[in-house]
Amino acid sequence: MDSSSGLRNDPDSDGDRRPALHARAAYSSGLGTTVRENASAYGFSVAITGCFGVTSGVHGSAGALEAVLFAVGASLAFVLVEVLVSRRFDQSATDPTDVVLVSTAVNVVSIAVAVAIGAGLAFVPGLFAWPLSSLGTTAGYLFVGGFDVLVARAIAPRGRQAEE
Repeated sequence: MDSSSGLRNDPDSDGDRRPALHARAAYSSGLGTTVRENASAYGFSVAITGCFGVTSGVHGSAGALEAVLFAVGASLAFVLVEVLVSRRFDQSATDPTDVVLVSTAVNVVSIAVAVAIGAGLAFVPGLFAWPLSSLGTTAGYLFVGGFDVLVARAIAPRGRQAEE
């Protein structure tokens, strides 16, 4: 172990290069994990923020009531989809890394569709627009996100799927 850096040196290689390679590989691995594990949450954050912006553009600035109704609509959609998924679909299936990576890349479709749904519902008159636009955005994001995974499974390299 290199006492100055705290990283292991490979005795068969140049002692100055090896710690940097380990650090770079560790950082790359950590960055990849962060992106994969946060892609859905990030995509949903982008979609729901866009929907709030569109709804505000149509109805003006949100007051406390509108903001609460917006949050309730988003939460309600999430709960309803979770109930549907927990009752109807097999939760034991896990996706190989390649499927997760491709699904993350295709996530932009979920965001675009979700914001479009929210934008359409933002034109509902009055207070109903706030919960309906967020409900539509959330449901759209979740359901289209499921199709993103189907697309990813279809196009992910077959050899890597079989390994996992």
